[in-house]
Amino acid sequence: MARHLSFTKAGEALHMTQPAVTFQIKQLEERFNTRLFERGGGRISLTPAGELVLDYAERILGLSSELDIRVAEMTGR
Repeated sequence: MARHLSFTKAGEALHMTQPAVTFQIKQLEERFNTRLFERGGGRISLTPAGELVLDYAERILGLSSELDIRVAEMTGR
């Protein structure tokens, strides 16, 4: 969602429906008890909290990929 700034385009990229993307964003916003996206005037943008969540998400995904590579190197797979 943060990359596309469109619920529909994010859904297409993730092979999800737009309502499913909306639901997931709403769940995250409820989890952190804050809005992650500003919506209005036909535009969507990240809030400061959204920027923070995006930064951590990218770092977590990077570490996950690194872990996959390191384990594969260790096990020869």
